[in-house]
Amino acid sequence: MKTYFFVLGAPDHEMQEIARICEERGLAFGFATVGGNIVHSHEAYQANGVTALIPVGAHQVFVECAVMGLRPDDIIDHHHPGDPGYGMPPEQYFEGSSLGQFLRFIGVNPTQQQLVIAAADHCLTSAYQGRCPGVTPEELAAWRIASRCRARGLTEVELHRQIDHASKLLEAAPRISLAGEQVAFIEEPPTEVSEASARLGMPYIYVRRQDAKQLKAGIRSAPAHLVQAWMDNCGLARLYGDPQRGFAGGYLPRH
Repeated sequence: MKTYFFVLGAPDHEMQEIARICEERGLAFGFATVGGNIVHSHEAYQANGVTALIPVGAHQVFVECAVMGLRPDDIIDHHHPGDPGYGMPPEQYFEGSSLGQFLRFIGVNPTQQQLVIAAADHCLTSAYQGRCPGVTPEELAAWRIASRCRARGLTEVELHRQIDHASKLLEAAPRISLAGEQVAFIEEPPTEVSEASARLGMPYIYVRRQDAKQLKAGIRSAPAHLVQAWMDNCGLARLYGDPQRGFAGGYLPRH
């Protein structure tokens, strides 16, 4: 009998659900690490360790990560060209999402909440527009509020206040021209701007400081043609994104 080992990337809501399923079903797994610490999203493909020992001869399945010195036998991902879920439109969010790929890989049908998690992760803006079969905008909004309150230790009132603040900031933000359209531009976006833009269906381009030495830029909540136009012209290093999912990002080259 084949032994599987799942190497998981940054622990966002989707990855936490995959880890929970692994624990529930007794599937061996560990998180990718950098310097002994579980990776954040910006370093998930530059990992140099794993939090658990990989059994000798195990079939290694990497989920949204890469680890120096290890070669995966299978990949579950949707971030880069060639990934199984890359380019999947909103109507195929379950097949495209890493959670959906994982559940199909282990032969388990999704719960309703898992469908919501998959839609939110794969294409949040499109899910709010009702383009993900089996997931309503109302249940998506309810799950997003509940899960974000738990993750951030906020009350619903405080979270709604932050989303409202971000919405007003987006509406008042300066615009820049992209592919003949005017897109909001924000420097150092507040925490809930992605949620606000997804609910409004309002694309935005941002620049923010990743750390003391690195700037990150990106586009979110945008239709495919705008994401592609941004990717074609941004000139950034370590570019990532998927026009079908409505986002892209990259890092300004260090000088």
